Amino acid sequence: MRTAEGLNTAVANAIDFFKESREPHALLWLAVMHRRFGIEEFAAALQRYDRVLIEQPEQAPLRRVFRRIADRNNPLQPEDWDAVTLQSDRLIVCALYCDRLGLPASFAAMLQKAANAGGYYLPHVILTWFWIRENGGALALPEGFMEGVYRASAAMINDNPLMVSDLRLEVAAFLHLAGQGALVDDEIRGGLRVRRHRGTCRPAGVCSVRCRHGRVPVFARILRCRRAPCEKPGGG
Repeated sequence: MRTAEGLNTAVANAIDFFKESREPHALLWLAVMHRRFGIEEFAAALQRYDRVLIEQPEQAPLRRVFRRIADRNNPLQPEDWDAVTLQSDRLIVCALYCDRLGLPASFAAMLQKAANAGGYYLPHVILTWFWIRENGGALALPEGFMEGVYRASAAMINDNPLMVSDLRLEVAAFLHLAGQGALVDDEIRGGLRVRRHRGTCRPAGVCSVRCRHGRVPVFARILRCRRAPCEKPGGG
């Protein structure tokens, strides 16, 4: 049952968890949430991200490309595009810049191929579609294509909700980001309850890089819930 008190506590705990983060993926999402929700604790997230670019120049080209997650006027250097080599990154980058550059003629086929590969690629397909819509892009896909992606992604969690991994957390995060969190909410809550009872959940603050990357969109979902009507304690 969702209550205002419970959501406010979850948001406060999440803000405290993330406010000092220096993980680049997390910093971009924190900057997005400062812009959208006005969380002052995250006001310097993009500046911290830019400092990481300076401190880690070998990874700066790819990170400059992804900086557009938080800044639509993101400056680039021409050679930065050469750093985008992974197929999953190419999908997301095309979506991030689709309002500037359009989408390749073969992009729908690329997205379908990634979805057919399943597993690791599914959350990237979800995130790609999110950014296409966020940036006002247009892409013709077969009828029911994304619904199938959502169901296949949810099945990765629902088939064994007691197993918690970074990939499954990322899947859950991006399903929430896409407004499809209801497909997995019950299974996640049930699985975490059982794991807490068994003592197999990670201690607070113990989290891998990809885990932090996945938790931030889940946090964004919590914030959106807080702004929606909450059930009163004891309500049906």
